[in-house]
Amino acid sequence: MGPTQQFTPDQLRERYRTVLEENTYQGILFPRIHEEYERSRTAGFTADGLDAFRRSRLAEALRHAGQRVPRYRPLIPADAGADPLGALRSLPLLDKDTVREDPDSLLSDALEPDRCRVASTSGTSGIPLRFVVDEDHLVHTYAARIRMAVPFTGQLHFKLLMPFQGWLQGGWFEYVAPGFGLARMAEFGTTTPPGPDDVDLAVRAAGFAPDIVFGHPSSCLRLASALAAADRSLTPRAVMTFGERLLPGARETLERSYGAPVMDSYGMREFGTIAAECGEGGYHVEAERLWVEVVDADGRPLPDGESGEIVVSNLVNRAMPLLRYRTGDIGALAPEPCGCGLPHPALRLIEGRETSGVTLPSGRTVSGGEFSRLVRTRPVARFQLALYGDDLLELRVQSTGHVALDTVRLADDLTLLIGGELPVRVREVRAGEFAGSGSRKHVDIVRLPADEA
Repeated sequence: MGPTQQFTPDQLRERYRTVLEENTYQGILFPRIHEEYERSRTAGFTADGLDAFRRSRLAEALRHAGQRVPRYRPLIPADAGADPLGALRSLPLLDKDTVREDPDSLLSDALEPDRCRVASTSGTSGIPLRFVVDEDHLVHTYAARIRMAVPFTGQLHFKLLMPFQGWLQGGWFEYVAPGFGLARMAEFGTTTPPGPDDVDLAVRAAGFAPDIVFGHPSSCLRLASALAAADRSLTPRAVMTFGERLLPGARETLERSYGAPVMDSYGMREFGTIAAECGEGGYHVEAERLWVEVVDADGRPLPDGESGEIVVSNLVNRAMPLLRYRTGDIGALAPEPCGCGLPHPALRLIEGRETSGVTLPSGRTVSGGEFSRLVRTRPVARFQLALYGDDLLELRVQSTGHVALDTVRLADDLTLLIGGELPVRVREVRAGEFAGSGSRKHVDIVRLPADEA
């Protein structure tokens, strides 16, 4: 991994300007965002009613794509509305390379540029990918964020803290966020690894007294450590995490540190939130605007309960429809209704990127999911695998701190998992000893030169 990206003062001023412009645009959209939030909040769908609603949206999305989008014209029949799910499943899977190499084929010929935005992924899992979203997509994704927060706050006006943002280096930024229900938002970042600066930021965070802490699990854990070092505490109503795999040990540490429930969500920049956790632990799909499938290696839908690749179709973005889009993530649709009573389908067994793994000297690849399953039952808040050439596999772990971690047993189990093909070691580390991506998002596997071992 290379060094964390550093921004010049001019670049930071440009980032500030971009954020402020985006929030102005969200303010223009806010009446529509609030209207969609109220509609979805009061819809009161039964399972059959939700199914009929989303099938009608799917039929309309297919009709538009078949008429207006070059890639889909020869693939979607005029009568797709008669069996929209069958028509959807007849489409080939769409991968990131296609979007990256031939984006024009996915753009609607009825595109209205002044009602669209160009967005991009962070590039954590590869080359950043640019795509186009329209106002309907933005309105629905912002309304979904409000729906996640309001059950904890009871109102639209609340304070939300986003700790350790990669773009905000050495600064504290407060603003009103229309895309989060007019919440008072505070973000902060630092140019340094965990250290004395964290304590000063923790003191300021305690003074801000947020109702919700919202961020990557690794960032929320880092803030918890900084608060402890500063002898300060926060009493938020919830901790909302996203963007990284949330290990059970990390959840327990966050709940204990903040004295608040943790609600995790699963999403991608291309779609926003795909599924959000309920009180029963199910990750409920944003089914009114997204169609989620779980498929096998050939793209065939799998029965509920069977694990495969998660594939997502956007039902509301007309500017650049992404249909049967491969996420690269592994999961399963729950085979039974969630105990919370919501009719929305629920995802489970999210194991992270299918392509993330370690290739051993024999050529065998051990997936990131296998390593995750090895670690997640231990008292570990975070982990990272460092592969030093073909000489050593190091498992870096951050303990939850309240239960002893048996590193010898963990090393033995790791050796067994990789068949003894490489020497292994397990090392307990602090947050600053994890390698990060350019966006400071935590990554599970890093590859380093052998001489750095």
